[in-house]
Amino acid sequence: MKLTVRVKPGSRANSVEELPDGSYRVAVTALPEKGQANRALIELLAHHFKVPKFAVRILAGQSARTKVVEIVNVDKHPLSS
Repeated sequence: MKLTVRVKPGSRANSVEELPDGSYRVAVTALPEKGQANRALIELLAHHFKVPKFAVRILAGQSARTKVVEIVNVDKHPLSS
């Protein structure tokens, strides 16, 4: 599944909120330095969707606040067995 995610780095608390248009607003406490916010985003989405971290990857927007994120089907992933 592909998601559009708007990330707010440097927030007071971590949170995931689904918006009415189907996109997500994600706040992470990590700063956008050396990929820290991206790693925090992946960890938070993995926890939210109850999948391992390897099942979440950023497809577009590595250095932007708006990102396209893919969550793969863990049952069909080669590393899941």
